Amino acid sequence: MADIENEIDENENWLEVHAKMHHRHHRHHRHSHKKEVTVNAVEKLNKRLVRILHDKEIQTDCSERPSDGKEAWHKLKKGNCRFNGGNIVAFLANIAEETSLETRKFLVSSQTPFATILTCSDSRCSPELIFDQGLGQLFIIRAAGNVIDDVILGTVEYGVEHLKTPVLVLMGHQNCGAVKATCDSPLSTEESGEHDKVELGYIAALVNKILPAVRYAKKHHDYMKEPSEVANLATQKNIVNVKNEILAKSKVVQELVENNQLNIIPCVYSFESGETHKVKEERLPQ
Repeated sequence: MADIENEIDENENWLEVHAKMHHRHHRHHRHSHKKEVTVNAVEKLNKRLVRILHDKEIQTDCSERPSDGKEAWHKLKKGNCRFNGGNIVAFLANIAEETSLETRKFLVSSQTPFATILTCSDSRCSPELIFDQGLGQLFIIRAAGNVIDDVILGTVEYGVEHLKTPVLVLMGHQNCGAVKATCDSPLSTEESGEHDKVELGYIAALVNKILPAVRYAKKHHDYMKEPSEVANLATQKNIVNVKNEILAKSKVVQELVENNQLNIIPCVYSFESGETHKVKEERLPQ
């Protein structure tokens, strides 16, 4: 057992060093296409992962598809713990198994994801990484500010009804650009008019979706003095509003929830900690 732990520590240290080297290389040569260092690093990493997976038998998450929403959320939280726990070898080992050639072949004819996730288009907010899930595991819908329209709602229904995912996760995140844009928008003030809408172009449609949450947050905090508090509260309220809008518009979702076939989880992802936390509507200020 000690040998296995030492092997893991050795590989983690190597990966940390490689990550730092890659970061420096990327920072100083952002626009270059030097491949020789990357190729060698990938080959070395691949050999080490194969050895760890097959010789040392590190446990990966090969559990069966969750049967209900509670189990599905628990599986997602376990993956999130691997993501933010600092054990990069265990994280990569799980991804390696779930993106293998065998897995890809198995998924050619069908998919059976266990979770539908509606989240933001932000490049820092990738559900597959955040929840450490591989191919075929998550049915993901992305839109700036994780807002919904008829097309997105139809996609949600496809996930929860046709693919029968037992959980629908609505995930906002820290420092959301769409929320901040709405906070800064002239449309968030009573003095806004048609001219402001023209200036914003199609972004106005996005801002209008988030406006109720921002106006709610500004009632509880002074945006000039506490901009981060307004943004954080607006992000949470926006997620709750999205949940309520889905339930109000979709009979499919309503029936699944009423029949205990679907759990809806509103949550927020933190860039700093890497953790996801449920949004509890009853704890939001009235």
